[in-house]
Amino acid sequence: MRFFAMNIRLKLAIGLCFCLSQPYGATANTKNPLIKWSNAWEAPKYAAANTSANSRFHSAWEMEFVYLLNLVRMNPPLFAKTVLQSYPDSSDPDLRQANEYKSLLRELAVLQPLGILQPDSLCWVSAKCHATTSGKNGYLGHERLTKDCENKMHFLSECIHYGPSTPLGALVSQLVDRNVPDLGHRRALLNPKFTLVGVSRQPHKGFANNVVINLYY
Repeated sequence: MRFFAMNIRLKLAIGLCFCLSQPYGATANTKNPLIKWSNAWEAPKYAAANTSANSRFHSAWEMEFVYLLNLVRMNPPLFAKTVLQSYPDSSDPDLRQANEYKSLLRELAVLQPLGILQPDSLCWVSAKCHATTSGKNGYLGHERLTKDCENKMHFLSECIHYGPSTPLGALVSQLVDRNVPDLGHRRALLNPKFTLVGVSRQPHKGFANNVVINLYY
């Protein structure tokens, strides 16, 4: 049984630079991207979160997304305390008033560590095919648009984010799940059962970019 969730970022800032995914096999940033938020993230154990560092298929942007997602899963309370609490100050101050943001802070503050996700080529191929065809057609949704993408489907849960964003911005947006009643992204990304992930960020005709995350175990 597959579960779906997608997030459309409608508040697009004018003048943003639309950066496309880098070539496959791009070198990952080995420096922990959360160190700038707190020295607590310098602990050697967090290097294990960078599971996609040697991936031959993820782009640098996609590698960082996996890195960040694994850091959240390794220490949810620390992420809530050091990143999420101050994140609105550098992005969207109105976010603090959202009930979903408040509930995420409470949830992460007491959530036990989750297993880290390993990059999976089949999940990535599945995600890339859908992100590419959706982008070219300006499509929003989970239905595969071609037979080829149907044949490449490989996931138990799929999340989709639309709009230009940094890896951290896309991740926080999905974890907050503002205006998503069932919190589908959050439930999928923080599901302890999942062990495999494939992420693809591709250009999108209507929203600059779309990011497809396919999860499996």
